[in-house]
Amino acid sequence: MNSLPPYALTRHGVMQRRIGNPHSGPPRDPSHMAGAMEFADLLPKDAVVVGRTAALLHGLDVLPPGRAAATWPVEISVPRNWAGLAAPTVRIYRWAIASGDVTTVADMPVTTLERTAADCARCLPRLEAVAALDQFLRMGVEARRLLLRADTRTRYGRRIAAVLDAADSGAESPGEGWTRCLIVDAGLPRPCSQVPVGLAGGRVFLDLGYEEYRQGVEYYGAEFHTRVHRSHDAARVAALTGLGWDVFVVRAADVVVKPDALLRGLLSRLRCRGWAPAPSHEKKVRKRIGYICMMLRHQRRARV
Repeated sequence: MNSLPPYALTRHGVMQRRIGNPHSGPPRDPSHMAGAMEFADLLPKDAVVVGRTAALLHGLDVLPPGRAAATWPVEISVPRNWAGLAAPTVRIYRWAIASGDVTTVADMPVTTLERTAADCARCLPRLEAVAALDQFLRMGVEARRLLLRADTRTRYGRRIAAVLDAADSGAESPGEGWTRCLIVDAGLPRPCSQVPVGLAGGRVFLDLGYEEYRQGVEYYGAEFHTRVHRSHDAARVAALTGLGWDVFVVRAADVVVKPDALLRGLLSRLRCRGWAPAPSHEKKVRKRIGYICMMLRHQRRARV
């Protein structure tokens, strides 16, 4: 299991020191602007909004599953010698941030998109980091430039490189990123994102898929696949099945709560569709699935 990226991180990732209770006080504006302004006068002039808060201000969805922006603490980096008191809904860091890594969003000093991407890659738990990087790459952050920040002599640099290796700008939702990352980390073949398939009415795109095996994986998030969409989804799957594709539908609970069923189910389907791993590799895949699911269970318990 030493070849796997780290799944056992602290409750809020790494290098984070929690200040106060993020649930205390009235809910903040979802944009985090109002929350940042609440304590702006208490912080030094060279404080910078960082981490997930910076990502939110840049317009990305990087919060853990089920967390609302209004309940997330504002994350700020301050100079190392700052001795002031933080507001109760603030999380304080003392990171070295170069002037070139700072921009402004609505007159607030915020880490640039590229620096925020690097911070999310090195600090967030594995699956959340990959889903975040998918979005940063989609917004135009260059993987080449992020790799320049990934000094593989340090554990944080190695983490950035490992997250970049699993990221894909083709993902259209964080759930797709989680699904793909689980599949890759389990040792299953890496699926392609947004696989085009021609139907009578035009092309459709599978969230994830293997053209060689005609195996698709569709992620149905609750926010987009309500009862209104179910008949359309069923017709789409039926049409794809008629063309010889097998479509494995996974839902949010399969990814967040029951990844073992997702991974073992995909392993079985790929084997039926022609994937023939060596017995030693299949054994490794099954061990990895068990290990990943065990670590994710520990993380869920730690969040309670």
